[in-house]
Amino acid sequence: MDRRAFLETLSLPAISLLPLGRSWAHASANRKVVIGIDTTGPNPADGHRLVEVAAVEIIGRQISGASFRSYLNPKWDFATDGPLTNGLTQADLDDNPPFSSIARELAGFMGNDTLIFHDAQFHLEFLKREFSVAGHEFSPARAPIDVYELAGGKDFSREFLNYLWAPVGIGPDDDTLAFKHAVWFARLYLGITA
Repeated sequence: MDRRAFLETLSLPAISLLPLGRSWAHASANRKVVIGIDTTGPNPADGHRLVEVAAVEIIGRQISGASFRSYLNPKWDFATDGPLTNGLTQADLDDNPPFSSIARELAGFMGNDTLIFHDAQFHLEFLKREFSVAGHEFSPARAPIDVYELAGGKDFSREFLNYLWAPVGIGPDDDTLAFKHAVWFARLYLGITA
């Protein structure tokens, strides 16, 4: 299959953000979940927290369109630490749930399926910390995949990079950093493993 034909197979369907409380159906070993996060800073050991978590489902060789996304109230001291590097402020996040309120829903969406990250160690440290603070244990059932490691040293064509970073194609209210990262790294995973 040539590169153009391959890129056409990766078209992104409409993304559905399903309401909290929905029971997620999982598809078996062919299902993978790509996780994107945004944080208050670089290290959960220093008290930094998640401000957004997003997940995109891959079934087989396709992005299915099922997803999970939530802004979070990190209970962060914005008066001391100021706005976040992504521009979010306390006012942007105050009305959002704490991680503990979405922990079960996120765990349900992830299921026991393979998780895919960009920089898995960074993402896993934050997720483990947040689940722990929420009173839940978090340990992926299967070895996670790190697209950063998979992509190491690969030379990608300009056409593929343009596709990879193309707009996600959803409404502006859902065009958030963690969600874009989840979609972009789902595309990267599919491109690397083709």
